[in-house]
Amino acid sequence: MDTTTRDRSRARIEIVFGYGVAATGGLIGLISWLAEGNIRYSSNADVQAFASAFAFLAGFVVWWFLSQLVVDSASHRLLVRRALTALVVEDLLLAVGSLAFVIEFRDLNFSWSLAGDALIGLGALLSAVGFYSLLLTFRDGYGAPRPADAHAAE
Repeated sequence: MDTTTRDRSRARIEIVFGYGVAATGGLIGLISWLAEGNIRYSSNADVQAFASAFAFLAGFVVWWFLSQLVVDSASHRLLVRRALTALVVEDLLLAVGSLAFVIEFRDLNFSWSLAGDALIGLGALLSAVGFYSLLLTFRDGYGAPRPADAHAAE
């Protein structure tokens, strides 16, 4: 297995794991919200609870389709790098927002809702690392043999 394939496989594992952790956090938050009977108190919070639970699933689907593209030219690599950069920024912003909320309320007693927010932040951070790792594999010349490697192969 060459370096590019190995690094991309590792990055994909990081992304899937991050999305899995974040989706789990969203589901924990939603179940906690429903179990506490909060659904009838605030329609805005209800929408947020459902959106948080399913936003990472939508992001995973977008990434999955993006990962199926064939990148066979410099212009394609540029577009993929831009898309991956946007996904890194998106996940970092989600992580900051979720973790800032958790840090603000860290002195409160443990709640499943707060644990869900912590998992969302952690998952977003993990997937951002995965997207960044994947982004690095689309640099021009990445994985190409170095001059010393070409001579060693002869």
